[in-house]
Amino acid sequence: MNSDQILALMPIIVLSLCAVVLMLQASVRRNAKVAWNISALGLIAAIWGAGYSLDLTSQVTPLIIIDRWGLMFTTLILIASMVTLLLSRESFSKQQKSKDEYYLLLILAVLGAVVLIHSSHVATLLLGMELMGIALYAMIAFPEKGNLSLEAAIKYLVLSACASAMLLFGFALLYAATGDLSYVGMASKAAIAYADNPASLGFVLNCRLFPSICGRLMFIRALLLRLLVFWQRCLRVRCLSLLREYLSVVIWPSTIIWWWR
Repeated sequence: MNSDQILALMPIIVLSLCAVVLMLQASVRRNAKVAWNISALGLIAAIWGAGYSLDLTSQVTPLIIIDRWGLMFTTLILIASMVTLLLSRESFSKQQKSKDEYYLLLILAVLGAVVLIHSSHVATLLLGMELMGIALYAMIAFPEKGNLSLEAAIKYLVLSACASAMLLFGFALLYAATGDLSYVGMASKAAIAYADNPASLGFVLNCRLFPSICGRLMFIRALLLRLLVFWQRCLRVRCLSLLREYLSVVIWPSTIIWWWR
């Protein structure tokens, strides 16, 4: 990996360093104001890094691709996260709460979304999706009134676990059919397999293609379950109001650009 490829990863590197600094800061001295300032600086630096990476687009590793589409959606998510950070400070000050761990979870969720956007392999897909999801479990559980937000977080955790299980099973079937876990490899080998068996009944019953078809169906089902869980009534009503808008801005763009790949 050369210097240009490392610089192309600036948004991911900056967000990772920001998360590490926040964890170190929390272990030394818990201070919500300091945590907010670190998070704000990290997001601003990540936005600058996304703009700097526009001229350094490339397939950095077999796992990550940096392109203009991905950087555009990355910038959108970073800006939305910065707005959420500003609103959350005002919201917590009105509620007279000091939630410095909330900012760490926010940075980790953004990092997961950015990794998901730039993924070109099943490994980075699962890494980004789970990093974003696990951070959001805890963010949703932040109480606004009573314990209803905790109930919403538990429901989201259970449904997301089911979706992850189906997603892994679907990818296992796709790997059995194609022998590859990269997006390009799976697409090209699946196209060759379908071309060899053009008849509808023939390729459905063919033992080589049957795992591929089942894998795609399991994958689509898991993806829909993961997306629709964010629009449940309990989630929209029972989590922090500013988090509801953040979920709609972060989840859909990261999933759309990943699906487009």
